[in-house]
Amino acid sequence: MDISYLLRQTVSWATVASIGERGDITWNAPTTVAARVVQKRRDLFAKNGEVVTTTSSVTMLAQPSIGDALNGREVVSVDSLVDASGATVGYTALTR
Repeated sequence: MDISYLLRQTVSWATVASIGERGDITWNAPTTVAARVVQKRRDLFAKNGEVVTTTSSVTMLAQPSIGDALNGREVVSVDSLVDASGATVGYTALTR
């Protein structure tokens, strides 16, 4: 199944290059990728039990990592999109 026909928007995707001793993040140069962005608020529980409020859901073909930035917002959750045959066809990232 090909989901690329759903991805009619673009996002700026910046990956984490390094994290300093004080937690300072250095970003790689951002790239523009096709995506589908839906603005919605949702509460998630972080690993430490803290409640995190997300602001958008971003669907894309490439897999972002937690901590990356999509349109300047931090990725806090990544889920795989799986078709009926069990193949991964894309990813949905929640950002805050």
